[in-house]
Amino acid sequence: PMVRRTAFMILRQAGVPERNAPAAIAAIHRWVQRHLYYMHDPAGVEMLTQARVLLQQIERGEAVEDCDSFVLLEHALLNVVGIPTRSVIWKADKRAPDQWSHITLEAHDGRQWVHLDPIMKDKPIGWAPPRYYAKRVVPVGDGPPFPAGLRGHFEVAYLPRDQARET
Repeated sequence: PMVRRTAFMILRQAGVPERNAPAAIAAIHRWVQRHLYYMHDPAGVEMLTQARVLLQQIERGEAVEDCDSFVLLEHALLNVVGIPTRSVIWKADKRAPDQWSHITLEAHDGRQWVHLDPIMKDKPIGWAPPRYYAKRVVPVGDGPPFPAGLRGHFEVAYLPRDQARET
């Protein structure tokens, strides 16, 4: 309920008309960008924070996260208002070109998939990393069971290679 309430509050405050997926995507994307502060995870630790917990952190002014948490929250907010999403993982770090180092998402606006990178606050909707070593588009919703709050939002590491598209 908290994620759904927040999504509808975002849409109402932004004046998004009903059944306008492009406007809903833009409003939710900008809201996530404005309400989270980007910081890397601690060295050697991968931290994932559930959408509900992130919203509680936002309420307290304590939302400091990395790219996967930004993406997790944006997936949840878009999905709860009926907008399909999928993850995109990237090998984009020149210091570690063989490692998956970044995650973004795409949302379907009713006509096409639109790329969203919530940590890149100065970039427009549709912007994607211009230089990378590999990327993989990952359908959300496949894979094994996950802890409450993550199911359907972060299956990236668990998908068999044949279910993903690498370019």
